[in-house]
Amino acid sequence: MTPVCAACAGRRDPGLDVGRVAADTLRERRYVRYMDDFAVIHHDKAHLHEVRRACEDFLWAELGLRTNAKTQVFPIGEPGRALDFLGYRIWPTHRALRKDCIHRMKRKMRRMASQYHRGEITWDDIDPVIMSWIGHARHADTYNLRTKVLGGVAFVPPPLHVAAERRSNAPPLGCVHAEQPLNQGEHSID
Repeated sequence: MTPVCAACAGRRDPGLDVGRVAADTLRERRYVRYMDDFAVIHHDKAHLHEVRRACEDFLWAELGLRTNAKTQVFPIGEPGRALDFLGYRIWPTHRALRKDCIHRMKRKMRRMASQYHRGEITWDDIDPVIMSWIGHARHADTYNLRTKVLGGVAFVPPPLHVAAERRSNAPPLGCVHAEQPLNQGEHSID
């Protein structure tokens, strides 16, 4: 039954200033911030409405900013709902990825598998995308989900003639294309 006040703001870095108001001025102990998103967690809903008003007053008076329509006070937990924060749905007992994050990765995996098979991208292009998503997903209860999403797409290498054509169009090692000017301080190997 823990109510939460979550707010988002843009421009400058209002999070630093709002963080100062929440942590220093209002003495909030359960406050979390990442970039321009923040949440304050407290058991008293009336207190959270006061914190929200103080943060909104500060944002408007000092920075000329308003919180967006997603800003609200609500209970989280069994009788309440999850806190939607940084791509996760967070309950007091566990975390899950937001459904849109899962669907976006599934679409991205299918698109990358198709591009890989056509020879448009290499495994070196795919690997960082997958590793980044795994790093994000790992912070939630997602072992089975990761297995399902990553195992649901087959990355079939391009046919040999496509791979050979791609290699034949690549510049020889040690040369620089005329379209790729050298950066200051770089030298070509002749």
